[in-house]
Amino acid sequence: TVAAKSHFGNLGAGSGVVECIASILAMQKGQLFPLLNYQTPDPDCQIRPALAGDPAGDVFLSSAVTPQGQAGCVVIRGWSLPA
Repeated sequence: TVAAKSHFGNLGAGSGVVECIASILAMQKGQLFPLLNYQTPDPDCQIRPALAGDPAGDVFLSSAVTPQGQAGCVVIRGWSLPA
């Protein structure tokens, strides 16, 4: 899992847009943003956090939920113009 939010905290309504920008930057750089402050893996947790140097994929999913129950999700896929 990638947690770009660990780099900037909870930006409220702006979180979704900033996470989309972070996903696009990760695709451009070819590297995921590592999860900050992650130190010790939990053997009972099946989620693998992104570590420094992990390669980025070409598809990202960004989801956001508000305390009022509103939710949104965006899928971003990398592409290039045909030559």
